[in-house]
Amino acid sequence: MKKLIILSMLAIFSYNIEAQVITKPNLYHENWFSINPASANSANLLSFNSSISSIGIDKAPQVSRLFANGSISENSGIGIKMQMDKRGQFNSKNISAAYSYKLIIGDNKKHIINAGIAMGGSFDNFDINGIDAETNDPLINYNSYSKKHFTAEIGFSYNYKHLNVGATVFHKQNEYNSIIAYSSYDIKLLQEEDFILTPIVLYHQMPEGMGQFDVTAKIKHKPFWTSLTYRSNNNLLMVLGTNINIFRFSYSYEYNNMDVSAFTGGIHEIMLSYSPDFSKKAEGKLVEKDDDSDNIKL
Repeated sequence: MKKLIILSMLAIFSYNIEAQVITKPNLYHENWFSINPASANSANLLSFNSSISSIGIDKAPQVSRLFANGSISENSGIGIKMQMDKRGQFNSKNISAAYSYKLIIGDNKKHIINAGIAMGGSFDNFDINGIDAETNDPLINYNSYSKKHFTAEIGFSYNYKHLNVGATVFHKQNEYNSIIAYSSYDIKLLQEEDFILTPIVLYHQMPEGMGQFDVTAKIKHKPFWTSLTYRSNNNLLMVLGTNINIFRFSYSYEYNNMDVSAFTGGIHEIMLSYSPDFSKKAEGKLVEKDDDSDNIKL
């Protein structure tokens, strides 16, 4: 009973603050399309992402996501996003389709601007089944509902050499608007060794005036990478990942340093990706692309 009470408190707390918001994955920098529809044409990519809070009891908060995107022409791309968010008796399902267009400008054609839009729906539900309480409890009756909402995203990104800047505006009908803005820059540490340092800064403006900064330092040495992120809520996020030919695997652990840390553990998240853009076949062998593919060569 004590575990049920704790779970219910956490579910209601997290749902009111975050579950109605279409959450972003912790591994967003491994697939920018996950937070920006403008990146739909950046690569041909299929990614599965799942995160779970390690609170040691049944029905812990869990989010599963599927992203698929790719180019349909030299300048255009399409994609689809699906997300299922479960937090105790609360669950939310979201699906949207995206389109992006790329514009290359400048005499050297190194300035790349992408614009994208995504539209879809959100389906929120609260299920009282399994709650050991009186069904005529006004609090439970008040929170029992099933709602549908139209959702939309508008995003852009700008790339110049090793610089990447982007922003996205999220809209959920009759619920909220949310903004994400980010920037990253690749720095080669050693000329003779393929070590790349990528500082990443992201700001997420959420409903009710809440805002969150992520400051990340990512180090890559083909085909491996690792990163450390500090969040403005004092959480720490650690990531490990690797590419093997056309497959990518990433794992992250978020250490919870908030007031509810006495009741919860950290958040584990994985991302499995498949992309023919990671490497290409030449003379019967897989070789590295000219871009930042980070692959194992065979």
